[in-house]
Amino acid sequence: MGKEKSIFRELFTELQQTNIMYISLISICLLMIIDYLNPTGRVTAELWVSIVVIGILILFWFVINNNILLLFKVNSINAFDDINLYIVISDLGYGLYLLITKQYFSWKFVVVLLIALLSLSIGIYRIICLQQAILKRLKNDEECHLVELKDLYKNNLNVSLPIFIKDRAVEDDLLGRDSIITLLYKSICQNFSKQDSFVIGLSGPWGSGKTTITNIVRNQLEAQNSDIKIIKALNPWISGSEAVLLNSFYDALLNALEINYSSRKIRKQLKEVSRYVIEIPTVGKSLSKVMENDINQENIEKWQANLKNLILSSNKKYVLFIDDLDRATSTQIRFLLKMLGSLFDLPNLIFILLYDRNRLEKILQDDNKLNTSFAEKVINLELQVHKVSENSVQKIYRSCLINLARIYNVSDKEVNNLDSAFQLIIKSIDNPREFIRFVNSICYIAFSPDINLNRNDLLLIEYISFKQPDLFQLIKENPKLFVSENSGLDISDVFNLGKLKIRIYGFYSNVLKNKYSRWLSILEVLFPYIEQCQMGKEHLQVNNNSNEGRRNNRIYDGHNFDLYFSLSEDYVLGKNKKIKDIVDKLKEKFDNKQVEKIKKEIFEGSKINVSENIHLFSMYKNEFNSVTGVALSRVILDNMEKIPENGGAFVLSARKIAASICVNLLRDAQKEKISELLEKYITKYELIDVFDNLYTFSKNYKNVHEISEIIWNSMCTDIIKDNIDLYKDQYYRPNLIWNLYRGMGGTEEEKTKIISAYLRTIATKNNVYRIFYDFMSISHSNEGIDYIFKEENRQILEKAQLEKILPAPINISQNIIFDIYSKGPSDDFDYKYKNTEINIRQL
Repeated sequence: MGKEKSIFRELFTELQQTNIMYISLISICLLMIIDYLNPTGRVTAELWVSIVVIGILILFWFVINNNILLLFKVNSINAFDDINLYIVISDLGYGLYLLITKQYFSWKFVVVLLIALLSLSIGIYRIICLQQAILKRLKNDEECHLVELKDLYKNNLNVSLPIFIKDRAVEDDLLGRDSIITLLYKSICQNFSKQDSFVIGLSGPWGSGKTTITNIVRNQLEAQNSDIKIIKALNPWISGSEAVLLNSFYDALLNALEINYSSRKIRKQLKEVSRYVIEIPTVGKSLSKVMENDINQENIEKWQANLKNLILSSNKKYVLFIDDLDRATSTQIRFLLKMLGSLFDLPNLIFILLYDRNRLEKILQDDNKLNTSFAEKVINLELQVHKVSENSVQKIYRSCLINLARIYNVSDKEVNNLDSAFQLIIKSIDNPREFIRFVNSICYIAFSPDINLNRNDLLLIEYISFKQPDLFQLIKENPKLFVSENSGLDISDVFNLGKLKIRIYGFYSNVLKNKYSRWLSILEVLFPYIEQCQMGKEHLQVNNNSNEGRRNNRIYDGHNFDLYFSLSEDYVLGKNKKIKDIVDKLKEKFDNKQVEKIKKEIFEGSKINVSENIHLFSMYKNEFNSVTGVALSRVILDNMEKIPENGGAFVLSARKIAASICVNLLRDAQKEKISELLEKYITKYELIDVFDNLYTFSKNYKNVHEISEIIWNSMCTDIIKDNIDLYKDQYYRPNLIWNLYRGMGGTEEEKTKIISAYLRTIATKNNVYRIFYDFMSISHSNEGIDYIFKEENRQILEKAQLEKILPAPINISQNIIFDIYSKGPSDDFDYKYKNTEINIRQL
């Protein structure tokens, strides 16, 4: 019922603020006059029909042209409701006239009755819709989990997840500023005057809590002083023009005085005052209007006197808070200060101005039309809000983060581990509003129970994304310079670790240290390379495969790096939730239906999505028992052709991560079960790279390591013995030749001889460019992409005598290979083709 009353109150306000009632009454009078004159009796039926048809067409065109029907769907009172309200009032008024004149049975009364039923039905339907909209908004407010910062600080919350803090000034002081709050309160109560107004300035830097202080004082004034009335707050920086600012002030004051601001007399007076004060009329028609209305100083004084009498006769005292004065333009500030010293100088009225004094003085200094000392003359009393000590603020931030983590069911052990990350972050937070935005933007991801990454790393990298997005993007685009474990280095990097070390240290010295020095304390926690560079170039160690980062899901491990940069995407979060739900069910009980579901969630969709899904699933690789692990490994191996060899040249590809997942899934399985599973793929030669990775990643799991090595070696032996062409479409995948090379026994010289003979046997004009592509070294750097043939790789091709069957190139990709090979061996990239990437489909 309360909601219905509020809707009817809005309708009543709409009647007050518009001319609907006047127009309706005029329409009723016109209808009564027309009825009395009875012109329809002198009109022929044909003309009457024509008038009705034309009227309907005009009405139809008006509705269509003004999109009236669209307003029917808007969940707020609008022009459609105004028109319907006008029709209802006019119709009922005319209907009452017909009843009084005893025209019950006339066709006019029937038409009026039908229109009344239609309009009232529409009105009732609109009221129901508006009520439902209000209830829905209330429900959404309850479900959006918005909380006050004070409640989070005091751990006084009982809401469901996720939690977001209201991004506005709080109404409780958390920083012990009782003295300034008391001083402001007393300054207001003791400085009311029946002669003129009083202006108090509350000065303090942004983020010092001025708005919070005034909110507390406002609440105290309302609770403890029945004779003090708070006028609706004024924000000059969003008020626009001087006219709007003036109207906003008088609107707020008259509403506080409970004067009908919409009355024609008041609005006419205010319009005259505005035109005179703001000096809009200067020439032409505007000047003539001023002369006609005879607007002069006497009018202003009468208006001022009327307001003074209204204020004094109300037996109330009034307080108006003006926030963010230092965000307004110099024109707005100049106008407001002038008005405070003249037109707004009214009895029993106190103004509280909120500003940063330094910013205000700078704005006024830039305005040569106003001396800065004028502000000091207008402001009767200035109170300073000093910035609270950083330690006090940081303690509050830390308590809020700890409480929030526990609400998300983060264990006490993890909370203790997170404390170092909390300390790093809160030292960089500039003000409470930034802290609130950080919590709302980041913490629901970092504390989510559905994400199995290192929370410290996730919180810190997400904070970088929030505060310094260009650094976040720089890290994302340069994994080679940050991933220190399982980095998936290409062959050229493995043989040139010295150059890689120089590049990493140069990047640290020239980019990170110069441009992002304030972030080094966080970066060294996230990335060992940065920590080592901080100690000196000689401490830098590359190509580390200790697997410590992998065990702890750290960001610097190649298996996890990409995940940290995708978790904020809606698709990834939604997909992770689905995968997590299935994983939880499989952990409880093995179920083939759930295995099929996980297969569908991971492998259906584009290759990009499959890659992301594999990365997500890798977070749960240690969650399963041996039976489920074998079943899931079979699913992954059966669908390997759907997993792309992507991830750039320097991060583990989705295909390699899939192999590492299989290793973890099989780690506790019986040797016979592992052997039974893997032997099914012994003739799937396109999976030779997978078995290479299974062997590489399983060094800590003896059974998987031994069986994968046996099958890998067997596959390599069969390929060489039977001359199986790995470059056929059936098997082809770039660089399988190197998996073959590593899987054969013998010395490097023996393996080189065997590979050369194998290539000579299977090479044709149709696959030779694919072969040459595998023996190129490719550089991806800030300079672009480039290609060379190193001496050791070129020797294998020369021994195989493949240049004899190398045909003339027929596309750009073949032309690059042909051109680079013709130059001879090289160890230096010249980036001739830095903007062109070879397309393997053209080979």
